[in-house]
Amino acid sequence: LPDAVETTMMLNGLWKKGIEIYFISHRMGNNAKRQTEEALYNIGIDYPCVLFAENKIPFLTAIKPDLYIDDKPEHVLAALKADVVDQLYLKMAPYNKDLWGHPGFKKAVSVKDALIDANIWE
Repeated sequence: LPDAVETTMMLNGLWKKGIEIYFISHRMGNNAKRQTEEALYNIGIDYPCVLFAENKIPFLTAIKPDLYIDDKPEHVLAALKADVVDQLYLKMAPYNKDLWGHPGFKKAVSVKDALIDANIWE
């Protein structure tokens, strides 16, 4: 993906500064956690923390993140309704076009774009 190397370097730098970064997935299957962590590590994430949840709201409520980005409409709308995230982003994709005009959250072409918009990108 465009900006993937630059984004992984930025995420690693943020992690080294004490910023907690979580990858929350609803991926299914045998060894899904290990496979996801290995895939993230292979693209350059030094210490991927992968969590699995069908309903991400309890986790978001517990950690109260400054920023949350997701591409799945159901998760973004649930986070909006629960009002548990300071900066909420929809990662734009062809399959979530119906939400691009929604005023309740920001849209981002990439994780990098969301981090820049949120003034986190250094």
